[in-house]
Amino acid sequence: MTKTSRPPAIAKILFTSATLRLCAKLLGFASVLSIVCIVACVPSLATAAEEIIWVEGEQAVTKQLVDNPGLDDVNPDELSGGKWICSFSHENEPTGIGEYVVEVPHAGEYHLWVRAAAGTGLSYKLDDAQQTVDVDVRKGQDAIPIAANGNPFYPPRAEWFDLGKLQLKEGKHKLAWYLGGQKAKDRWGGMDCFVLSADAFQPRGKYRPHEQPPEPIVAFQPGRAWDFQPNPDKFDAAALLDLRHLNEQVAGEHGFIRLSEDGNSFVRGDGQPMRFWAAGERTSPDQSLETLNRQARFLAKRGVNALRIFAMIPPKAEDSQITDVDERELDAIFKVVAAMKSAGIYTIIDAYWAVSTKLGKNWEITNSGRDNPEGLVYFDPKFQAGYKAWMKAIYTRPNPYTGVRLADEPAVAIIQLQNEDSLLWWGITNLKDDALVLLRRKFADFLKQKYGSLDKAQAAWQNYKSVFMADDW
Repeated sequence: MTKTSRPPAIAKILFTSATLRLCAKLLGFASVLSIVCIVACVPSLATAAEEIIWVEGEQAVTKQLVDNPGLDDVNPDELSGGKWICSFSHENEPTGIGEYVVEVPHAGEYHLWVRAAAGTGLSYKLDDAQQTVDVDVRKGQDAIPIAANGNPFYPPRAEWFDLGKLQLKEGKHKLAWYLGGQKAKDRWGGMDCFVLSADAFQPRGKYRPHEQPPEPIVAFQPGRAWDFQPNPDKFDAAALLDLRHLNEQVAGEHGFIRLSEDGNSFVRGDGQPMRFWAAGERTSPDQSLETLNRQARFLAKRGVNALRIFAMIPPKAEDSQITDVDERELDAIFKVVAAMKSAGIYTIIDAYWAVSTKLGKNWEITNSGRDNPEGLVYFDPKFQAGYKAWMKAIYTRPNPYTGVRLADEPAVAIIQLQNEDSLLWWGITNLKDDALVLLRRKFADFLKQKYGSLDKAQAAWQNYKSVFMADDW
């Protein structure tokens, strides 16, 4: 625990010697020294020292933690003191707790802040209070990645949470922190430090008030960057640079793109090697074919020969069925493929992203306890039926701008089946309700088929214990 006392504020006034002599003459003082003495003796407007008590998470007096190597795989350079405490408790394990004793120098009002990766929650208890206080983990600020490998997801980013003001008496107080909260079946989280401040406190990552953080990276420096707002391009043959000739006359004119024989590169339909200089964009249903044609020519002039489009084909109308599609998005896909093809640019189609898909009230899919279908495409037959209908609409309907189905369109280089969804990602830890039961049932059926029974499967797995969710044999 560290207590930082800031001295009373004293105004710093700079005088030249000539100014001091002039002031002395005007005010009738005998010497410059008289003025200097008066300035030095003016009392500070701040009558009390400002107190900040900073407590490191690893300084717990007592702690009850369940180790988890993944959660503790952090970068010490992003943590106050280079360490933190964390815990990952499964259903039948005790909640991770860190208890601290804090010496309060004088009675008064203190602001409580905590820097934590809240995970499934965070709560605390002061002294002998009967109830714990839950932290609203949705209201963090100053979020900074702390994972050793730099990823922002697991361990989650450390954030500062403003927990309001406490009236504290002078002397020792006990604070207990419950990592992961106390409500989830599997409870996990970590804490870097917490602060009790009698004055305003501004979070700055791991840095204390008296520490100077490094200068931030400047995103824009006048004179070293400029807005990219070119005049409309006439695509004049006299242009100093135009790489359009490097592309085919139309994308796919030599057949479908495929892998080379060694599987390490791409070749055209005629076997010639093919390399891609690609760009990416979100589809915009409001764009006209004429606008897209100009965009395609603009990209081709700069050597681009592949474009990944990100579309959202699931239906969005309130009364839609899961097998419906967003017709405007579908039309946008068709327009982009046609426009890019005309400029020798291949299209990479990505039309489904689970995290950004909002569930329709009439979809009648298995309840996962979430507002998006993350993970369901892998095991829920009801959702799979909708997904197949979306893909069928994209690839089997004739493109009204070319007359060719996208399944038969060589200008489509790659079909991306889905974006950022996996049963092996951290998101699966949030799966709940009927969907979790269904997934476990399917996995149990697989284990019984492979090993003969769940008992034999458990023996073969040598009592393996999941680090993400409690095993339910």
